[in-house]
Amino acid sequence: MRKIIESPNVSEGNEKRILRVCLLGEETFFRISEKIDIDCFFKRYHQAIFEVYKKLMSDGIKLLKENIEPKLSHDLRALKVFQDIYDSDKVGEEEIDIIIAILIDKKDRRKLIEIDMWLKKNLETKESSSIIFNRLNEKLIKFGDNISSDQEHISSILIREIPDINDIKEVKKNILGVTTGLSKLDKLTYGYETGQLIIVAANTSEGKSTLVLQGALEVAKNNKPVAIFSLEDVKKEIVNRMLSCESEVDNFKIKFRRFKDNNDKKKFKQAYELLKELPIEIDDSVSHSPFSIFNQCRKLQYRYGDLGLIVVDYVQCITEDRERLEKVTQQFQNYTKSLGVPIVLVSQFHRGLDYRQHNWETPPKKSDLRGSGVLEEGAYKILTITSEPHQELKEGISAKTKKSIIWVIKNKNGQLGHVRCLHHLTIGKFKETDFNFSSSNEEETPNNAADNFFNNN
Repeated sequence: MRKIIESPNVSEGNEKRILRVCLLGEETFFRISEKIDIDCFFKRYHQAIFEVYKKLMSDGIKLLKENIEPKLSHDLRALKVFQDIYDSDKVGEEEIDIIIAILIDKKDRRKLIEIDMWLKKNLETKESSSIIFNRLNEKLIKFGDNISSDQEHISSILIREIPDINDIKEVKKNILGVTTGLSKLDKLTYGYETGQLIIVAANTSEGKSTLVLQGALEVAKNNKPVAIFSLEDVKKEIVNRMLSCESEVDNFKIKFRRFKDNNDKKKFKQAYELLKELPIEIDDSVSHSPFSIFNQCRKLQYRYGDLGLIVVDYVQCITEDRERLEKVTQQFQNYTKSLGVPIVLVSQFHRGLDYRQHNWETPPKKSDLRGSGVLEEGAYKILTITSEPHQELKEGISAKTKKSIIWVIKNKNGQLGHVRCLHHLTIGKFKETDFNFSSSNEEETPNNAADNFFNNN
């Protein structure tokens, strides 16, 4: 490859290096594309290559040579440059931030040169110096506004984020985002809010998937599109569970279509017709990464215009390695803000930890999450579930239900607390109750044990 002579305002070599490093993988490309745009490339053929990269990624197609070359076949110069780039030495990821900074600096320098040329040209006219100065000032302010910054005037934040008096009915509902599926839990948490990462954790068979699917169903019923990424259950199982939850018909009957009475059949048909119309997208691929989930959600946002909720069930299916889990959590944190959609990650407790063998009416600790220290730091809210042991079922409560407590053990936006429920096992649904679960003390109020914990912490 010929030696490249760099000018102070053009960096052809670094343009080629960043196009080469984009080929390292999806996550690397996304990291780069969030920080630079097409104007960071001075050479036309570099712009053409970058545009092809973006188009392929938006269509969910990997950045492979066999996918890129056909897209450049109409532009022989760009095709030849890409082939040279592809055959060049690989660039390490540790150089990315340095190269990005150089390209942004070069872009800004070129813009300043344009302003300088405009100024020299206008100084040769008969315009008064005050008029020229005012126009120059406008150009410099506009140039400054285009420089990447997270600063934002408070008025635009108020308009976008804070409900005005016309939206006061939303405040009365105690929901600032979308519903959790349970009214008392909404009152405690204010719902799942935009840009928040929420963790729902429990032991196996305690109802964590039930809770998030129940919430997702209610969100969709409010005409908010929902994306469900199930890394454990297949699509058919998820749909059966949603049908059972909505119709309140035994899941066994729905699976095998064994309806003993017309009422069950009627409720099933009503739920079936409802679900067909709901904006719910289900993906049961087991090979998802955070970036592939993000990419799918961007496509859904383009299709629907917006998303109400994203569910990932469950996060340890992506990785159980602590260092990798930390990176995964950080990625989901970034993606929930970038998409402007709450993301609910379902998580397991540590293996061997079983609250049913101890005092299930005591709140779990944040350190009980599998991947502790990583997940709780990244989460905006953490909900956990504990349930009574089956052998302690009391008279008057059907064996088809069990007492459960949904705990809010982290809530950056509000209070901690709990909601007592009956978990209806055969229909996969939580129903809130004021029933006094405790039997150890006749004078103990329903909330006494739990409230003592939260008042002391």
